[in-house]
Amino acid sequence: MFQWLQLASTNDAAAEPLVYEKSIDEEEQEFNEKVRVNVIVLLTFICLYVFSYLLLLQFHMKRERDSWFHADDDAKVHRISLHICAITVGNSFGAILMLPMSMISNEVVHLYPHSYWVQWLNGALIHKIWECIFIISNASLFILIPFSYFFTESEGFSGYKRGLLPRFYETITVLTLVLVVTFSIATVFMAFIEKDDSYFNLMKLVSQFYLSTLYAIFLYGWMLFTLTACTPGGLTLIYDKVGSLLVKPKIFGDNENKIQQIRLTEDAMKRRLKTDANRLSSERKEEFLAELESLKRDREILERQKKVSSFHRNIGYPLAMLCLLLLTFLALFLVSIHILKLLFIGDHELHPSTVRDEYGSDYRNPMKQMNTCRQMDEDGSELPEFCRLLWSGKDGDSPPRNGVGGGGGQVVDNSHFYSLGANSLSMFGIFGTLIEVCVIMFIFVGSLVGLYNLPGFRQLLPQTDNTSITIIIINCLILQLLACSLPVLSRVLGITDFELQGNFGKLDWLGNFPSIFLFNLIFAIETCLCLANKFTNKMQRELYKALSKYQLIYVVTCV
Repeated sequence: MFQWLQLASTNDAAAEPLVYEKSIDEEEQEFNEKVRVNVIVLLTFICLYVFSYLLLLQFHMKRERDSWFHADDDAKVHRISLHICAITVGNSFGAILMLPMSMISNEVVHLYPHSYWVQWLNGALIHKIWECIFIISNASLFILIPFSYFFTESEGFSGYKRGLLPRFYETITVLTLVLVVTFSIATVFMAFIEKDDSYFNLMKLVSQFYLSTLYAIFLYGWMLFTLTACTPGGLTLIYDKVGSLLVKPKIFGDNENKIQQIRLTEDAMKRRLKTDANRLSSERKEEFLAELESLKRDREILERQKKVSSFHRNIGYPLAMLCLLLLTFLALFLVSIHILKLLFIGDHELHPSTVRDEYGSDYRNPMKQMNTCRQMDEDGSELPEFCRLLWSGKDGDSPPRNGVGGGGGQVVDNSHFYSLGANSLSMFGIFGTLIEVCVIMFIFVGSLVGLYNLPGFRQLLPQTDNTSITIIIINCLILQLLACSLPVLSRVLGITDFELQGNFGKLDWLGNFPSIFLFNLIFAIETCLCLANKFTNKMQRELYKALSKYQLIYVVTCV
């Protein structure tokens, strides 16, 4: 976590500070550090873009981007839209990974603060990545994704020859009209709220609303939708899937008997289809075929369970279920602790007013800090604690001779330092942080699974080599919203204490206590209901069935 260290003066506050002028070497070093940060960010986004484009090629219909099946203009439009979608998907992957990687980076720097190999890993780099992802996500939601959709649906203005330029002009015109309509709606909305008659002030408020608040509203609505409709259903489906892999003990049922029963049912239905083929209607035949397919799938699942190795049956699958249970209980525990903190203490670090943009100036330059400490020592000022630690960690050198009990009372101008890894995010160190990362990714996977199993979203699930460009664009929009809401949701639920960087921490509703409390309460209640429904009630029903069967057998035997 970032820590703010300020060099305090021991003398009277009225003492004039010593103006510290940067040397040419220090300015050159700062320039090199900024270039290094920008190069690392650029290379990261290039790698994400290439990976995203190759991934989209696996899903996109080849005939849509091949001029052999379509007109040459249509193929070019589809390829351009696919590149735009690759930018959006790459940014989504960056948004998914930026919070876990920031947390792990904080722990690595905390463990090895003076290591030469992690000097490039600093607060400025983390802050820059967060800012770039925020800017690209705004551009994707309001410009790139609408442009790619309108571009694929455009045909060009009438009277123009067919080609890319007429379609580009039409797309720009439609997109401009959409943005103007949205801006006008925001203006009317703000006119009802604000009583100021000044047109200039009204447009200024609308500009602020359109640029910042609209994105915050998108994230708020999507997070509320995710917590209420996606996450609980996703966790339930994950438990069902892992539970179906578990081979039940004999007390809970015999798979061999079930397989034999399904086979007999299949044979009976097949004989009926053969004998009554002429008398059955087409709808009835479709129902029989669908039922046969369902029975076949159930039989194949049971046969796979029967053939599974003893290691997977006795160790692998039960261990996976225990890991799911552990992650769920950990998520519920962390959210419950955060609810108590909100009620009795308050999470003041979550408020937008506590965000510090100065984190972007942390380049972890120990040489610059050492020069400042030497300057203070030469002036006779009392050295702060970080100077003592810096000297003691530098090849075992002892602190400077004037560092204790000095009385110069002078403070240098460059007196604020922000360091990544000053404190650990968890009381258990890097082990606790890795557990928090696992919980965050578990919630994301649950939300993703639950989203694509909702009615209406099942048809949007991408298929290999059989997904149209329109479906890909819609999936890019969904993934972008889900990815950008992940770091905010993780911080709002109190799963991590890592501060939201840049504009992610300046969302207006983060300072609204009812909204934050509502998110935590919804997650806690739905997680408890999921555990009760999937384990407590189900286990009671299975035990009751098994014990009732054995009790009946015992009674018959006694009689």
